Order: sequence, then C-alpha cells, then structure tokens
Amino acid sequence: EERERREREKLEKLKTAANEDWSHVFGDAPMIQSATKTDVGRWTKIGKLNKDMEGKEVLVRGFLHTSRGVGKGAFVLLRSSLYTVQCVAFESKGDGKSGGIPSAMIK
Repeated sequence: EERERREREKLEKLKTAANEDWSHVFGDAPMIQSATKTDVGRWTKIGKLNKDMEGKEVLVRGFLHTSRGVGKGAFVLLRSSLYTVQCVAFESKGDGKSGGIPSAMIK
C-alpha cells in the first residue's frame, strides 16, 4: 500500500510538472545548427576538462550516454569521441530561479 501511494504521488507530481510553464527557468535558446558556424571558443571539449575548471561554468557538447535521478539530484553521463564526463545537478528550493533544477523536473 505504501509503495502504491508513493507511485501515485510520483505520477501526480509528473503530471503537474508537465502542465507548468518552465520558460522562466530554462529560457528559450536558439537552436544550434550546422547551417551557421557558432562561436567555437565558448565550447569546452570534454577531453580538455581539467581540475583547474572545477567549480566554473563550462559549456560541453556530447551524446547522452546515461542519465538517472538519485534522491534530489540527477546524474548525466555525456560522451564525446573517446571521452566521457559525469554531470550532476541538484534540486533547487522553490521554483528553480536560484540556479538549480526545480524538484518537479527530477524523476
């Protein structure tokens, strides 16, 4: 019974999240396409990541290898060529304006 209740609550949470407007959190960024050349200098290659970049915000490109939600966070493994990097994001308090992920978006 407890497990069924948790599953119902989780399903209700996901339904509610699907109907909300998240544009204030995620914004509306233009699609990066091959038709135009983007500013290559702003992207960091996964193979070039190093300890000096710890705690800094970087942009990386890669293929989603795996993803999983754990507790109040989400782990994503990105792969590019021979290199992989694990990314982590945690739930924010409130509506996500503080820079984290809104709890409704972590499943």
